[in-house]
Amino acid sequence: KILCDKFEITLVVICRSVPQAEHRLVIEAMVAKLLVYKPSLTDVILGFISSFVKRQPFHFALFYSRRAKRFINFKELNVDIVFGSVCRSWVYLDNIKNQNVYFDLADSVAMTYATNAKIVRNFFMKAIYLTESLLLRKVERKIIKYSKQSFLFNQVEVKSLQAYGNVRVVPHGVHDFLLKFSPLHIKSSNY
Repeated sequence: KILCDKFEITLVVICRSVPQAEHRLVIEAMVAKLLVYKPSLTDVILGFISSFVKRQPFHFALFYSRRAKRFINFKELNVDIVFGSVCRSWVYLDNIKNQNVYFDLADSVAMTYATNAKIVRNFFMKAIYLTESLLLRKVERKIIKYSKQSFLFNQVEVKSLQAYGNVRVVPHGVHDFLLKFSPLHIKSSNY
């Protein structure tokens, strides 16, 4: 919301279920353009094939949209800053040459999956977690290397990944002093 007051923002959302109309209206009132892409079954199948060929994590395929990819490849020529969110959005940004790419990884999914591979008992799931963790580790390092700055929630993850580029901690939540409460906010039922 704060950025929208100062910048013209195009928000591209790739999701498996379309946002409710009321949520879209709130976002559309703030941004210059909101584009929502829901991957089709064909997109997912092509995403799995692409993941296999490119040796990328298979869960990227669940959020792959050809229409979104075409738009982002075209749009990159006309933007000053690109901000990616979560590792799986890298399939849309991996060829962007913009020097102002920032990336919010949130958590190292590679580390989470590596931990899951150690503790899960099901052999099939263990193999999936292990494979995905190795593929994700490669992608996370590449994201950090090619981004101007990347963000994670966890200091341990930052320390293990900072050798690959400019990465820093951004803690969960918002400090109370950053919020301005008014009677309107207090009466709101959307908490």
